Amino acid sequence: MKVRRLPLFAAALLLLVLIVSFKLIYADLDRLGGTPWTSKRSNDYARYLLKRLEGHPKLETVFQPMLQGWQSWLEPEVDLRQHPDHGRGARAESARSVRQQAQGLRARTDEDLGRRLRPIDSTGALELALQDARPGDVLELADGRYLITRTLWTRQAGTAEQPITLRAAHPRAAVLMSETATLFEVTEPHWHFEDLDIEGRCRPPGCEHALHITGKASHFRAENNVIRDFDSHIKVNGSQGLFPDHGRLTHNTLTNEGDRLSTRPANPVDIVAASHWIVDENIVRHFIHPDDRTSSYGIFMKGGGSGGRIERNLVICAAEGVSARGTRLGISFGGGLTGPSYCRDQLCRTEHENGLARANIIANCNDAGLDINHATSITLEGNVLVNTAGINIRGTSPAARLIGNQGDGTVRTFANKDVSSDGLAAAPLDRTLKIKP
Repeated sequence: MKVRRLPLFAAALLLLVLIVSFKLIYADLDRLGGTPWTSKRSNDYARYLLKRLEGHPKLETVFQPMLQGWQSWLEPEVDLRQHPDHGRGARAESARSVRQQAQGLRARTDEDLGRRLRPIDSTGALELALQDARPGDVLELADGRYLITRTLWTRQAGTAEQPITLRAAHPRAAVLMSETATLFEVTEPHWHFEDLDIEGRCRPPGCEHALHITGKASHFRAENNVIRDFDSHIKVNGSQGLFPDHGRLTHNTLTNEGDRLSTRPANPVDIVAASHWIVDENIVRHFIHPDDRTSSYGIFMKGGGSGGRIERNLVICAAEGVSARGTRLGISFGGGLTGPSYCRDQLCRTEHENGLARANIIANCNDAGLDINHATSITLEGNVLVNTAGINIRGTSPAARLIGNQGDGTVRTFANKDVSSDGLAAAPLDRTLKIKP
């Protein structure tokens, strides 16, 4: 008799455990925003449960495939063909002609501007031109394809009045095919890169950077370029106590044809410890890194810089496969935090200060579209979020100011454990919210 009752007792016990677990999980999930299981934000719950499974290999084996299938079913695939570029990204016209039209200037030749035009028609000629370029030089690539198998370095500095420019004779008709981890090392100030088509063609684990701007390379400018198939297309950081401040990335298209399968993070715009950068009017698209331990960011500024502006960009975390493995966030001040030795003050008191993200469109991210992590006095204004988890405010991020952001998802604040043991809250996107520590 006792033997027959044993299965019934086990089933009853299992049912009790499931009921209690459901109540605990549901209560915990209510803190994420209190949406019903059947609502369009149910994918928040799927994300949450997948996070809770991390570190439990046996449970992951059983439940992870089911949860990922549920998440794929819940998460809508946005048809990006219905979302025009709205003038963002690289254009058919040259950067120079667009600037002159915008400023109402007559078409001035390079000679008018006191510049020396240096035609380039081979990879060898490009290497030589980079070595002996002088202020005011325009290094102009003829139409064609250039295979590059080793890193190219800048050797001389330009000036504010006479920058050194590397450009294509015709927009994107000169294709630079990189088979080296880093294509350009920019270490000198006042260099401009315009109208180029740059393609990463490295063998696995793939190309890392198309442009690495470092040290004293201040006042850098990249305009009207198409760059594809790199882990971090544009990387900016300090070196030996020098920082490449006052850079600008404008009207570029940064994309990947497939997932990034390297061991390195996938962050198309990666700006560390530099101040007063402007990132505007770019398209950043498809940066999937299918590693659950890795978070990828479309654009981030971190490392103790200040005064960064991220405006009017189109950031699409995934062109397809929104719920693919890995974690993807759109725009962040703070990213995944910075090691003290890489921070501007060597202490990382704050990841970024007085930053602004305004009028960006962010879509198809399986985590937050906008993110603040241990950054100070950040303003998020007038951004549109489509098919993302909303806005995250993490760590100690005093005086974060949110104005007129629209879209699905919620504002979630994750306080530092040293500050609060109950640091999760939620608020709708469409209201002004000022958060203090």
